[in-house]
Amino acid sequence: MVIPFLSISHHVRIAMSSLLLLLTNVAYAGVDWTRYDDAPTSVNTMPSDEDDYQKEIIAKFGDLYFDSSENPEETTSGMAMWCTQQEKRYKNNVALYSAKLSSLPLQPILKDCLKQEADCWNKLQASLNKFDAMYLRLYYYTGGTMGIICQTDAPMNIAYIRMACLKDDYELFVNKQKPSFAKMKVIDTSVWNKELQEALATVKYETQDKELIKSYGSTSEYKQLYCQLEKYAVDTKSLLASWVAQRKNAEQLLSDSQQGNYRNHTLMVVNALAYHLYNNRTL
Repeated sequence: MVIPFLSISHHVRIAMSSLLLLLTNVAYAGVDWTRYDDAPTSVNTMPSDEDDYQKEIIAKFGDLYFDSSENPEETTSGMAMWCTQQEKRYKNNVALYSAKLSSLPLQPILKDCLKQEADCWNKLQASLNKFDAMYLRLYYYTGGTMGIICQTDAPMNIAYIRMACLKDDYELFVNKQKPSFAKMKVIDTSVWNKELQEALATVKYETQDKELIKSYGSTSEYKQLYCQLEKYAVDTKSLLASWVAQRKNAEQLLSDSQQGNYRNHTLMVVNALAYHLYNNRTL
């Protein structure tokens, strides 16, 4: 499902609601999937009076997967625990939709391609989580309780993006999505690459308050952590390219009526990952 984005800052939604995509539960005949599928069930749409910030985000990133579930907690520990629990729920739903996809009567070559796509994503997700954890450690190097929440919020967001994509993939393969014959867009990762470089620049030692860093740690430690962050960035960039390439391989095996939708799902993930980086550095 392609739904245009609408939200205030990603991390502000930890304490207050914002609008966009939530997943619906899907029952698969003959199997009790309900023990996995406990994701939010409502879908919100964009009102006609969106503000300038929302218009700016739409123009900058386009359609994307976005978790609009509301964190009901008020304490730092409570918010962090809620994010951890949500991440677990989303991972359970990833397992659900992965199992559903595996059980479909698809051509063997397509099944093998989807398995490779899942392997590529798992490597990418692990790298994204490493990058986020190190980035947020540097971003909040001089303290701040928000850092504790963001360290749990980031992997939750990545898990949600994967869950939303797999749900759309599954619904496409079981003909629950209207075919799209519109001219397919180019899968462009340049915005994501730009956000990655902006993230690195945000925490580069030369741009920081040196004395404040020394009061919370040491210059040598900060620089070592930043060097590791740069390595994670290189790895993540390469893994994203591999995942997109594998999605393209799978796309070529689909019917003409399915290819446009499948590519849209890929684009929405890339856009969501770019927005994810943007929010990490604009809190």
